[in-house]
Amino acid sequence: MPDVNARANYAIFMAFMIKKMINEIIAPVPYLAPYITNYFIIEFHDDSEARSFLKVPPLGFPVIQFHYGERASFYNRPEFKDESLIIGQQTHHVSLAPVAGTKFIGINFTPTGLFELTGIFMNQLTNGGIDGYSFFNQKMLNSFLKELRNSITYEDKVQLTENFLKEQLFPVKFAVPEYIKTIISEIQSENGLVRIADFAVKHQRTIRTLERNFLKYAGVCPKIFAQILRHRLIIAEIYEKKNPDWQNCVYKGFYHDQSHFIKDFKAFTAVSPLRYLPSINLFAEKILR
Repeated sequence: MPDVNARANYAIFMAFMIKKMINEIIAPVPYLAPYITNYFIIEFHDDSEARSFLKVPPLGFPVIQFHYGERASFYNRPEFKDESLIIGQQTHHVSLAPVAGTKFIGINFTPTGLFELTGIFMNQLTNGGIDGYSFFNQKMLNSFLKELRNSITYEDKVQLTENFLKEQLFPVKFAVPEYIKTIISEIQSENGLVRIADFAVKHQRTIRTLERNFLKYAGVCPKIFAQILRHRLIIAEIYEKKNPDWQNCVYKGFYHDQSHFIKDFKAFTAVSPLRYLPSINLFAEKILR
């Protein structure tokens, strides 16, 4: 169980983050809803804040970010220029490095939505991503980012983003087999607590066929997708309880025993559950909702 110092440090850190971050989540227009779950707008405003690293869990879907604030290495990776980022499925926690003035609008896609709108095979982006300038029309992207920086309200920023996506990605040209979408939906509804072999039997496909198509359209094989969702369920439990009952996490995740739970947890975080607690942060809490 976490000691008093860990709990105190967590409380101080959370209070600090609340002061410096603004968050808005907005639903897409109906014609984009089959591909996009929501938009999220994040702005860090504390001018006294030096760079801090935030641990964020894998979420089970790809993301596009358009940055309109201070230019910095938000993902702390040289290949990402922090103006337009197309981010694939992640299979482990990533470290983010916001600074005062970091501002961006993010697009949370459905697991297959980014493929359907772009045609990019999702396994090419797994545990990585590409600069938006390598995909979008450069002139139109520059114009859009300028408008994004000059817009005032969050509603305006979303409207500009949707207009840009419509100009760049419509009409939709890429389709995903319906049985893949159905399996994804069923895995999501069970928070990953499923047996993949059951889906192979139900949909009369081999495991290898499921794996090949999941990698192509969702970026990870069905087993890893389910594991990501199970881990996300556990992380959400930790964020909700703050001082979690670890044995309850074992039961909730259908783990064989505590050693199985810890091994799985370390595979995603590289640390034990107890050592993970000081990494809890408001940014991750917001995006886990």
